[in-house]
Amino acid sequence: MTQPMRHISFNVTVIRRQPRVDSKRKSRELKQGSALRAAAYQRGTALTNTQSLKRYDFRGKEDVSHCEIMAPLNAPDWVFDPMSLWNKAETAERRKDAQLCRAIIASLPQDLTPEQNIELVKKWVSNNLTIRGMAVDIAFHSLSTPNPHAHMLMPMRRLEGNGFAPHKARELNNRTWVKSLRTTMAQCQTDALRAAGINRFMFAESYRSLNSQLVPTLHLGAACTALAKRGFSTPRSDFNGQARAVNEQLHKYRWSVEDDHALEQLEAELLELEHDLEALPTQTIMMPQTVQELARDADHHARLAMDVDVVPEPLGTGL
Repeated sequence: MTQPMRHISFNVTVIRRQPRVDSKRKSRELKQGSALRAAAYQRGTALTNTQSLKRYDFRGKEDVSHCEIMAPLNAPDWVFDPMSLWNKAETAERRKDAQLCRAIIASLPQDLTPEQNIELVKKWVSNNLTIRGMAVDIAFHSLSTPNPHAHMLMPMRRLEGNGFAPHKARELNNRTWVKSLRTTMAQCQTDALRAAGINRFMFAESYRSLNSQLVPTLHLGAACTALAKRGFSTPRSDFNGQARAVNEQLHKYRWSVEDDHALEQLEAELLELEHDLEALPTQTIMMPQTVQELARDADHHARLAMDVDVVPEPLGTGL
């Protein structure tokens, strides 16, 4: 029997140098984006800005499985050294509010081995990014856990000669191009799964755009994940459990439904889940103060580590 379709998580953001207010701490502290900080974070290492001498140290990060820099053929040797690559990338952007780099985060199939996931990402990067003249710093996280994913950083400029091109590759900011990246990543994962003997279809479109009755799950985030590891339940994790159960039953009856009562029961459960989803943002979670602090700290570090502007969700209504 064909196994269920699965949706990939694939996000593209741009890291800027522009100062911003750290609203999570509810202070007027100004923080600046940094490509060096983002690279150090995803690699779980320490990198230093050679101009300001500011050091970004994330050597305590434990979920980094593998790191690698990919570049076009005949790229200079300095490209493959993260300290040199990201210092030169920041120096190339002179504006005080400059865009410094593109950051991509992609979920990976749990059914593949770490080696297979590494190979599929390298193939995708080669076919979509380095072929366009881009250098890509890749870090694989949690490959042996239920949450394997890859972080990819790209400078804003193509490599040209022994340095960067004089102009940014602005066409890579096009939404159509970003959408094509999601589609090709989904296809690459599907091909890798089939090569491993797993008949599963990965897709980047929403269930609604595919006219599917499957119920989408919600992103848990760092705070919910941290709470789940300590045995706490949240509305989002509860909803995801119900959604997976309904999806499993929908898939079971996908091709032939002989039991009308079972079908009616599934439709009723779908309707109930839709009501739960609409009501979810207004639900409040009552937690001990220590757990609130845990969620607040976990969410703060996960969202601000790469200096990407994100509007924080209020604790208790965003979990």
